[in-house]
Amino acid sequence: MKNTYGNLIHDSILLGQLWKYRATGGELEEKREINLIKKIKSDRDMHQNDIIPFTYHDIDNIYNLATGFIDEWHEVFSFLNGYNDMHKDKDTKLKALARLYNLSKKVGYKNLNKMLCASMVYCKIFSNEVDLEELKKAIFAYSLPETVLILLEGLTPNEVYGLFPINKEYDGYKFETKDYFSCIKEAKEIGLNKEMDSKDTKQFVMDCNTHKFIMNTGVEIMMLVSDFENLSLFEMIQLFKEEDSKLHIVK
Repeated sequence: MKNTYGNLIHDSILLGQLWKYRATGGELEEKREINLIKKIKSDRDMHQNDIIPFTYHDIDNIYNLATGFIDEWHEVFSFLNGYNDMHKDKDTKLKALARLYNLSKKVGYKNLNKMLCASMVYCKIFSNEVDLEELKKAIFAYSLPETVLILLEGLTPNEVYGLFPINKEYDGYKFETKDYFSCIKEAKEIGLNKEMDSKDTKQFVMDCNTHKFIMNTGVEIMMLVSDFENLSLFEMIQLFKEEDSKLHIVK
């Protein structure tokens, strides 16, 4: 994927820089913030009449994140401020996952992903850690799908189902899609009451749940790899299959 609007690295660094200007304050930083927002708007307006509006929508999305969702941005900052304390036991992990889910309902999964990553970029830039590779590592580590996977470690499938139940659909065999039966079958291979390790969590989000939040996590894991490795959709699917032959992309 091209390293421009719509790419997680590009968008996170741009929004992180914006928040650095916003948080630093002062006349000069305020001018920089205004000029950056004007640049995003100008880029968007250039594509307003595109026959296929993919680029317009990508830039419009960033413009909206740059100019709105102020309360939600502060919720994201608050979440990250307590991030290190969210892994001490199962209860705190489940509560953290619930907070992420509620935030995603407010802003959308993709937007929350960019907000988390941009917030970490802002923290790095504010601390003068501006090396691109360090920023990329922070973006990957604190991306929403990676955060979800880390929080799932140590939980059992049954514990996760208590928060993110499988949709009550039972006709997946007709359309070769996931349903309740196929998810439970895959989860039993992990062990319904087994505490999941990192490999199990990937299988879980790919094959063992149809809850919208978990489904989005599975999709965004692949998009995360695509953005970081500049892979096509076909290359990305092949990579996932090579890493674990049990994983499959569900229609």
